Parts: sequence; C-alpha cells; structure tokens
Amino acid sequence: MKRFFETEHLVEDLKKRSVRGGVAALGAQILKLLLQLLATVVLARLLTPRDYGIFGMAAVVTGFLGLFQDMGLSLVTVQRQRITHSEVTALFWLNAAMGLGIALGALALAPLVAWFFDEPRLAPVVAALALAFLFGGASVQHQALLRRQMRFGRIAFLETAAMLLGTAAGIGAAAAGLRYWSLVVMQLVTGAGTLLLSFLLCPWLPGRPRRGAAVKGLLGFGAHLMGFSVVNYLGKSVDAALLGWRWGASPVGLFGNARRLMQLPLTQLNAPVTQVALPALSRVAHDPERYRAAYLRLVDKLLLLAMPGVACLIATADWFVALLLGPQWAESGRLFAILGIGALVEPVCSTTGWLLISQGRSRDMLLAGACDAALRFGLVALALPWGATGVAVAVVARLLVSAPLSFLIAGRRGPVRAGDIARTMVAPSAAAAAALAAAGAVRALLGAGSPVSGLFLGSVTAATAALAVLWATRSGRRALRDAFASLADLRRPSPPAPSPSAEGNLATVGQTGDPRE
Repeated sequence: MKRFFETEHLVEDLKKRSVRGGVAALGAQILKLLLQLLATVVLARLLTPRDYGIFGMAAVVTGFLGLFQDMGLSLVTVQRQRITHSEVTALFWLNAAMGLGIALGALALAPLVAWFFDEPRLAPVVAALALAFLFGGASVQHQALLRRQMRFGRIAFLETAAMLLGTAAGIGAAAAGLRYWSLVVMQLVTGAGTLLLSFLLCPWLPGRPRRGAAVKGLLGFGAHLMGFSVVNYLGKSVDAALLGWRWGASPVGLFGNARRLMQLPLTQLNAPVTQVALPALSRVAHDPERYRAAYLRLVDKLLLLAMPGVACLIATADWFVALLLGPQWAESGRLFAILGIGALVEPVCSTTGWLLISQGRSRDMLLAGACDAALRFGLVALALPWGATGVAVAVVARLLVSAPLSFLIAGRRGPVRAGDIARTMVAPSAAAAAALAAAGAVRALLGAGSPVSGLFLGSVTAATAALAVLWATRSGRRALRDAFASLADLRRPSPPAPSPSAEGNLATVGQTGDPRE
C-alpha cells in the first residue's frame, strides 16, 4: 500500500523524470488537441451559435458548482511531502460526498438558472449535467495519486482515452440531430470514462470512511486553494454570464468559441508542463537553488513555444477561424484576434500558481485570485454596452494589468523573484514580435488566399523569424541550447531501480518509480 504514497525515489534524477514526463504529457496533449479540433470542426458545422450559447450558459453554473467537488484536495495530495493511506481515504470520501451534494444542488438550481437567463431549455440541460459531479467527485484522489507518483504515461492515456470516448459520443449525438444535447452527451461520457479509467490505472482502494481522521491541516490548505478556484472561476465566467444576461445566447456562442479556440493551443502547452511542474517543484521545495533553476527552465521552455505561436495566430486569426469553424462564425475571428493579445502573457501568469502551490502558499494564491477576479468583473461590467467586442477588450486589459501584480505576489517570498520571471520573458517576447511581423506580412501579401496554404506559409515564416531572433541574442541562444540538451536527456538510459532487498521504504521504489511513465 505504501507504494502509492512514498516519493523519496522520485527526487533521484528528477530532471530526467520531468523531461520524460513532459514528453508523455505533451504527446497526450497533441492527441487531445487533434480530438478537440475534430470535435470543433465537426460540431461547428452541425450546431449553431445558439446551440453553443445554451450549453455555455448552463456551463457557467455547472462549472462553478464543479469547483467544490475537488475542494483543492487533489493538490494537497500532490504537494504534501508526507501523506498516509488514512489521510487520502478521508480525502476520497470528502470528494465523493461533495460530488453527490453538488449533484443534488444542481438539480435544485436548474429551474432558477432557466429563469435567470429567460431560457426554459436550460433547466433540463443543467439537471442532466448534474451526473458529471458524481463521476468527478469519485475520481479526484486516484488522479492525484498518479500525479504524486509522476505516472505521466498513465495520466496521458487516461485523459486521451476519456476524451476520445466523449468526442465520439458527442459527434454521434450531433449527427443524430440532438443539437445542444450533443454537447451534454460529450461531457457526460468523458466524465464516466475518466472515472472508470482512474480506478483501472490507479488500483488503490480507499478504506472505510472514519470519523476523526487527521486531515485538519490538509483541509486548511485545500480551503485556500478552493477559495482561489472559486474566485478565479467567477472572474473567468463573468463575461459569458453578463453577455447572456444582456445580449442573449448568440453573442455567448460567438465569444465562447473564439475564447475556446484561443485556449486550445495554450491548454495543450500549459497543461502537460503543469502536470510535471507541480510534483517536480514540490519534491525540491526544500532546496532553494535547485527549485529556482527548475522553475525558470520550465517557464523558459513554455514561453518559447507559447508566445511565438500565439503571435502567429493573432496575425492569421480570420484564416484560422474560417478554416475550423466555417463562414457562419466569421465574427468570432475578430474576437479571436483581440483575445490573442492577452494570451501572449497568460501562460506566464499561470506559472505563478506553480510557485504558490509548491511552496504551500495557498493564502497568497487566494489573494491573487481575488484581486484578479475583482479587476475582471469591473472591466467587463464597464465594457458590456459594446457587446462581445467590448468584453473581449476588457478581458485583454485585465490580463495586461494583472500580470505584473501576480509576479509581485508570487515573488515577495521564496527563491523566485518578480525580476526573475520578467527576465525570463525577454527572449520569448522578442521571438513573438518577430513571429507576429512575419505572419502579418504573409497575411497582407496573400490577401484573400486559401486559409490552408496561408496558415502553412504563415506558420513556417513565423517559426523561421522567431528562431532567427533567438539565435541572434545571447539569452535566446542559451534557451535554445538548454531545450536541445533536455531533448538529448531522453536518449540516455534510465538508472536501474533500487534493489527490492533494500531496507525500509526503498523496497517499494521498484514498484512505483518507473521513470519511463
């Protein structure tokens, strides 16, 4: 049973484990991106903006309720240096109970949601989505244990397989004419698949629920993380909620799909790096120099990929949206380009959460989230009279203001300072400027050309320009050399697992420490 909780073996050769885990997670994200693109392309042609708007308004409410089924306890399991079977058992039953309670709450709120948005079709949609809370609450701790053990190969398979099942079910439902219900089907099937695979890939079984388990300290840490999740979600959802209240379903659908498309590439990059970063940084939090170096290297690689890529998408926004969504979504192209400006700094903002969680600073994380949510609510409320375009501008303005604030909060304690984060952005920012100029020139020269050939040529030109700028600067060359060195680590053999005859908890290392996962 100890093999699910011991982590001492993970500190050995942490860099290689992190690189291998990052590759596994990135591979899964690429497959997930392809599935998401497939679902987006097909469903955008089978459904209307109003269908997406109905589901989007329901998701504002169910997404908020879903925050409470985790209660920040998955990150507790990942972050803690020591945790026991009885503690994780207590957390499991807490998450499962919250899932059941939230499902019942969603059923009770369904009529009120329909009344608020003046859309009677929302009531049965919210009621059906309540099932997802039962699936999610029961799978939280199993996925957390996989991340704690840095079993990124299993996590990658779990997430990809569950999404494949959900995507197939959603497309099938849409083809059968179920309209907005196909989006509900896709979410429910994905949740059910995640639950089943979590138990298969992490065969840990919780004990019976017992009163008085020593989890008070764990709950305190999780409470701050849950508070952050709540205020962060409220801030991110205020745009869709206010748009639906003021302008109806169609603007919500147009804005939501533009934001969803912009989040696709960012999620594919940020999610796998985060999966690796949190357990890796938590394992070396006691070593300031090693911790600082590990964080800055991870951020450097993330930004080198994210910022030039987003810049290219800004320059070719109309081509990208027309290719994926079709002509009925042309208005989303302008919103997509506006949101892209904020997406340039969004990846680095998200990494400040790695610092706060791995250092156990959940209170600071709640403070940062509350400031950000208040800023976003105020800006969106002011921009609401200008519809979806005004809201998109407000979202970007909030990111540009909150980015330095998040650096200051994260850097006021711990080994990493705000200046360290800012300096790491210099080379990627220069590469992004070059990529934007190159892709913009291609867009201007080709005019009304084919989106497929235009996107290909724009991407190649942007990548070439970004690499040239990086190679021309000292910091850029250092970043490229470090990236190539990390890739070279993948070709080196992994160290042998410790002998099963070793004393103490080393007897379990061979069972849990396969660095290839």
